[in-house]
Amino acid sequence: MRASRLSALVAALGLAACGPGASTVAHPTAGSASAAPVASAPAEHPVALLEPVSVPHVDVAELPSEVHVSVVSRPTTLVELRVLVGSGSAADGAHPGIAEIAARLVARTYTKEAKADPRAAASLAVNVGPDGAAFAGTIPPDGLAPTLAALGKAMSKPETDIEAMHKTSAELTDSVGQRARNVETAPLRFSIRDLYLAPVGRHPYSITLPSAEEIKGIDEKSVRSYFETHYVARNVSVIAVGPVPVATVTSDVTDAFAKLSVGPVAPLTLDPPDARPRPLKIMLVDEPKRDPVMLGIGRLGPAEENASASRLFGTITRDRIRAKAGGDGGFHLVPFRGGPSVAFLSMRVPAAHVADAVGYLRSEGEAWSKDPSANELVIAKNEITGELGRTIDSPPELAETLREALSAGAPETTLEREAFEVGTTGARDVTAAARDALSKDQIIVAIGDASTVGEALRALGEVDVLDPAQGFNRVHSLSKIDPNAAPPPAPPP
Repeated sequence: MRASRLSALVAALGLAACGPGASTVAHPTAGSASAAPVASAPAEHPVALLEPVSVPHVDVAELPSEVHVSVVSRPTTLVELRVLVGSGSAADGAHPGIAEIAARLVARTYTKEAKADPRAAASLAVNVGPDGAAFAGTIPPDGLAPTLAALGKAMSKPETDIEAMHKTSAELTDSVGQRARNVETAPLRFSIRDLYLAPVGRHPYSITLPSAEEIKGIDEKSVRSYFETHYVARNVSVIAVGPVPVATVTSDVTDAFAKLSVGPVAPLTLDPPDARPRPLKIMLVDEPKRDPVMLGIGRLGPAEENASASRLFGTITRDRIRAKAGGDGGFHLVPFRGGPSVAFLSMRVPAAHVADAVGYLRSEGEAWSKDPSANELVIAKNEITGELGRTIDSPPELAETLREALSAGAPETTLEREAFEVGTTGARDVTAAARDALSKDQIIVAIGDASTVGEALRALGEVDVLDPAQGFNRVHSLSKIDPNAAPPPAPPP
């Protein structure tokens, strides 16, 4: 689903997802992964195109302090609040893990400050991604002002004493260890890591987890310097969805963050991803007897203006693999402020049909040598339109979508543009997006039984077999085979 994209990214990258209501990995498995292959609707029965969704108006205000405010007023009983600090793990620099340490210290301080007013949220969930740290809560309308006030105090004067630093570092070390062992998030995490490898050294988006030693090396002086540089008003965005007018929110925000300095914000220094062609990289996380098999396919994504065509390409590709191999899955564009998005297709395929899925991938270039059929395009458009409608109807998902856009440096109008472009994107646009995607580096990460899945994957290229019990280290490789080659001659009698 669309609104789960950032949550899935946060968990898959192994970044912070802590506190009440914290995000968890969303696996798009609308159908049974063990289902038999299904076919698209036959051409003789055209599918009707759904009407485009109506996107709600977003009131936007830029305060004199330069805090950015976005409000969607609607007659609900609760307010969905998101406060975004536009600096995440990509800004860690010489101190990997410091963005998460800082966010956790703010959340810890907030919990103490919130006790002063029973209307305030007792605690806030924290999510730290590459481009931002976000604090989230669901509160009644009269709880908005005290919640913002407590958070403003926590952000302007967080507790960084020895005890707070020690507890926060220990919590983060334990959390990182758990995330590093999470097999389910490996395909997306490894795809992003390797797609963003730089020509020299490492690109900040390719670093997904700090080590225990790096966390231990973060001291109070470094954290205070980070707060002074990044926790400034110019770097803060507040999103509210619920029964509150924009004037009320701006007034509450002005009072709450009055003690934050304006800025400036330290710029994010990024090298472009390695543009040199690289061979297809295939990784197989060995899990004996696993069924269904998880199959993740990652590529560097398109420019923002081609996002709708790319999303349709990914959805149609998912449908075509499902028709051949069964199972189900979803396509996601994971946005980044300082670079191209990552296009990620996640499939759960019955183990007995992995070879069928591989067969499609081997002939994918040929499959996209012509435009998709009218039915394929309409079915994909209807799915995306339906997801947009569900996002708009759900205050939590709408708040998360707005947060996602702002974190990636996109305006609030992104959702409106996406709703419009899905309907107007043509078959030729999708084919062009497909050919562009197929010309880029590709990474495949599978989770399954190496003794069976490995044989199917070898038809695509050399396979690195990873052992999750050994920190996902490569234990051996499987050489590429040509499935069309004649069998070797029988030995002489």
